[in-house]
Amino acid sequence: MTAARPPREHLGNHGYHLRFTSYLVASLAGKLLLVRWSLPDELFSGEGGRLAFSLLSNLITVRVFEADMEARRWTEVTDLGAAQALIVSATCSRALR
Repeated sequence: MTAARPPREHLGNHGYHLRFTSYLVASLAGKLLLVRWSLPDELFSGEGGRLAFSLLSNLITVRVFEADMEARRWTEVTDLGAAQALIVSATCSRALR
């Protein structure tokens, strides 16, 4: 099965190009989650120093998607529940109570 990708966003609300980083993690309920960060590309090109912190905080987003294996798609999750936190990194990702 080819993994379906979550929807892409090419430009942020302020016209900045966004760079995405994605992580896979199993939820406490055993569901496969994809955690996707979007950051202004200017942070990586040396232009980040020109962006005000308040503007950056509005541009950085985190979205979580749950794998729907039967439908072969990702569905956005808006609530993980109060008893669950996701820790994600390039080397290890975990769900914790």
